[in-house]
Amino acid sequence: MTDIEKLKAVALFHNLSESMISEFAGYFKQTAYTAGDVIFKEKTHGDTLFIIVDGEVTIEKALDEEGREFKALAILSSGDFFGEMAVLEGQMRFAQARATRDCALYEIARAQLFAFIKDQPDTGISIFSEIMKTLLKRLQHTSNELTMLFDLSRQLITQHRSPAEFLAAVMDEMRPYLEGSWNITAYSYNMFNEEYERVYARDNFPQDEPARRPPASPANG
Repeated sequence: MTDIEKLKAVALFHNLSESMISEFAGYFKQTAYTAGDVIFKEKTHGDTLFIIVDGEVTIEKALDEEGREFKALAILSSGDFFGEMAVLEGQMRFAQARATRDCALYEIARAQLFAFIKDQPDTGISIFSEIMKTLLKRLQHTSNELTMLFDLSRQLITQHRSPAEFLAAVMDEMRPYLEGSWNITAYSYNMFNEEYERVYARDNFPQDEPARRPPASPANG
């Protein structure tokens, strides 16, 4: 597969012809990183958008000042892009990007991106719109995650009559943030009678089923 064909698979370029992609690719710089390489560090100045042609990149946030421990925020692969906030606004990098597999990337600096938009407004606006759509989806995901954490934190400071009641409350809080139609059910261990109570989300299931043991595991062989 040629680089143009790989770029055609990127959401940014879905609506572009191969000739348009080829022209836009002229504004890019091709780079390569080996697994473990840091592409950019958190809290550094950035003005570059990256598109993954091959490989895998982890976006991660430092958990300590020394930068020895990180929380993975996203794992991106071929067809994904990152660094859009920096290229749009020239902001400091809010997280670190690290190659988790050998990577082939296209990079475009802010000045080159806006030069292309100026030279090719129709194509440029299409690309800019796709960047904004992706950015909004990522912001929505982050907002939902933060809201869910806040809602769950309230349960940690609320008194519950039993572990089962606590689990049911937590599941109720989580359900709105799960996409699609989820059939939420779980077993909560009852240490007093060595059985499991089935715990339900209140608005999906009745509350009066008797305690039961979980289904037995199938016999080997």
